[in-house]
Amino acid sequence: MIVQIATASEEQSSSIEEISKSVEMINSVSQQSAEGVNQIARSAEDLYRLTNALQNLID
Repeated sequence: MIVQIATASEEQSSSIEEISKSVEMINSVSQQSAEGVNQIARSAEDLYRLTNALQNLID
């Protein structure tokens, strides 16, 4: 019985470590995604400014 409890405890500990690593990976991917969104937003703002400048040259 004690051996079974020890084995189950080791398995549980291993599972918790895997879950922790997965959560860290999800966090990392989320941060990278947020950085990508911010970069796209800055590019869109730059494009908007360039479009307005071009429109002013045409007018």
